[in-house]
Amino acid sequence: MSFLRDNARQFLEQAKFSMERGFYNLVLFNVEQSIQLNLKFLLYSLTGDFPKTRKISELFKYVINILDNSCNLSNFYEENKDFISIIEFSYISSRYLPQTFSKDDAEKSLRIGEEFSKMIENCLKTMQKS
Repeated sequence: MSFLRDNARQFLEQAKFSMERGFYNLVLFNVEQSIQLNLKFLLYSLTGDFPKTRKISELFKYVINILDNSCNLSNFYEENKDFISIIEFSYISSRYLPQTFSKDDAEKSLRIGEEFSKMIENCLKTMQKS
């Protein structure tokens, strides 16, 4: 299932590319995909499976339920949940609705995506040591 992690990294790279081009809706969409796949990879690493939902808020809750606040994911989610809901909304809106996101939205989304990706890397390293 390492392809999930690889794809998550590629979506984050696509988000950076989209930011450079001014494609702000796609920044949020790609960050959402990156977070979603990182969460699914982490869940698979922990349990051997993952829920077949694409709602990142639900995936966060599954992971937090398993890890409690290991890896600081609970704190990260609580600190960012309002904007995470906007990122989650972008999954649908960037493709099917006349919603546009600002440069500020895109920058914040990218920061959250990069921070989350680093957290997942550290969490996986910690899990491997245990």
